[in-house]
Amino acid sequence: ELICVYGYSLAAFIPSSLGCIIPVDGLDWVFVLAGFGFSSAFLLRNLWIRLQAQGSSIADITTDTNSGEGRKKIATLLIGLIGLHLCFTIGLKFLFFS
Repeated sequence: ELICVYGYSLAAFIPSSLGCIIPVDGLDWVFVLAGFGFSSAFLLRNLWIRLQAQGSSIADITTDTNSGEGRKKIATLLIGLIGLHLCFTIGLKFLFFS
């Protein structure tokens, strides 16, 4: 299910790639980072819904420092996922839109 959500989140890069056709270097970064922002928001929103369905809350994970081991793993997963997504976005910029 996570793979499907991640795949759907990449749809935000379709309009971003069309905007990168414009040959202005600074504008390329704006479009790529906008795609990253929309895609990350989609990922976090959908993961939030699934975590709340399990009785968890992302707000509790980020504010409660004495949380259980499961909540720490979820927070690590979300941070890692967005970090890898940022690496993917930067790689996309340099490999395809340079």
